[in-house]
Amino acid sequence: MTKPQTTKSKIVDAAWSLFREKGYDETTIEDIISLSGTSKGTFYHYFNGKDALLGSLSDIFDSYYEELVERLDPEMNSVDKLIFLSCEAHKMIGERIQPDLLASLYSSQVVTRGDKHLLNQNRFYHRLVHQLVDEGLEACSKSPGILEGIKKNFLDGLNMALNIGPTLMSIGFLGLLLAEYTPVFDIIGYIFVPFAFLLGFGSEAVMMGKACAISLAEMFLPASVVGSASPFAQYVTAIVCVSEVLFFSASIPCILGTDIDISLKDIIITWVERVILSLLLAGVVVRFLFPVFGIPM
Repeated sequence: MTKPQTTKSKIVDAAWSLFREKGYDETTIEDIISLSGTSKGTFYHYFNGKDALLGSLSDIFDSYYEELVERLDPEMNSVDKLIFLSCEAHKMIGERIQPDLLASLYSSQVVTRGDKHLLNQNRFYHRLVHQLVDEGLEACSKSPGILEGIKKNFLDGLNMALNIGPTLMSIGFLGLLLAEYTPVFDIIGYIFVPFAFLLGFGSEAVMMGKACAISLAEMFLPASVVGSASPFAQYVTAIVCVSEVLFFSASIPCILGTDIDISLKDIIITWVERVILSLLLAGVVVRFLFPVFGIPM
């Protein structure tokens, strides 16, 4: 819940709003009094002049930090909270504070011998940072040791592998059956055959097209298609299978399981585009590198 404004905060907010709108030099004390709905006596009760309002920027910052604290997610760790506060504060500065005023204030805080408002350790900002650092140190002290963390991560990884392994193998096996006993991937592969011919694969172009197509099921399956092909075809196929990143054994179901607004049709179109671009780029690069390293085409 936002705290009610005090008279001083009304004056400060009005002043900085006018500084932003009209500029510091063009803003008068009368303008600030009028916008804040206060009197001259009230203004001079809190500030001895317009220049004194420059030091009130710390009050604006702290007031905004108090608002941000109410928006913090309790589940965030200390580092994420500090990053959130910093990002939001810098957004506010960019929108509400003129750079020349900010520079003047910062320089005055470095050289002045008087009251250094921004460096005041009693500010809400400094107390908030100390609190978050203490929370982080406390969380760190309660975290498991390195060996225990390694053990936990290893077991979690093993458990995940055992859970998804059967799925990967079943989709891979289904892909092999479709490739061996149906023309599904042969038909899909014709999309990529012209590009394979363009890259100079010749008689291997159809095989390359089918290998690219079968990567839709699982990224490792094309190895079974180009096993007897030339090193050039094998190398390009390997690059394409890694770079296209969309396959039904893992990434596509994961994407469809999220809240991302994308349909299966859009994913397939993206896959085709990625395969074509990967095929063209990999073909050109490999054709250049193989002779350099003396690898037969």
